[in-house]
Amino acid sequence: MKRTVSTAIIVIGGAVAALLFGPNGPWGGFWRPIAMNPEPAGWQLAGLMSSGFTEAVGFGLALAILALGRPAFTRLTATPAKATVAQLASAWLLGSWWPHTALHMHHGAKASALVGIELGFHAGSILAAGVLLWAVAATGRRTADPSAV
Repeated sequence: MKRTVSTAIIVIGGAVAALLFGPNGPWGGFWRPIAMNPEPAGWQLAGLMSSGFTEAVGFGLALAILALGRPAFTRLTATPAKATVAQLASAWLLGSWWPHTALHMHHGAKASALVGIELGFHAGSILAAGVLLWAVAATGRRTADPSAV
């Protein structure tokens, strides 16, 4: 129960921090979004706000994985190195969407900025997914009982 509460506190705290420090948040001035013409409204605005909220929760989950996830990754992998790689890759896959979107909002459609954003985040996610699959591959699991995972 205590671990569940700790996880919830980290996820919620991380999500709130992401919302406060995001481009549209009160403390996100360092990467304010460029003006959109026309401004999103109605279902577009609702969709963008929903996406932003989801990304903020993902950021909070990434923080929880970094803070509390080590025992789970140790059980799921064959070596301590694979546990570390799997933990970092999972945190990247969940948490990188928040800064990715924020940078898109800040730079807009400038090709010079988009190249770095797309390479860094998309290639990073592809690499992280591959590394995560490698790390948790069934060969040599520490757990003898599959139901314990």
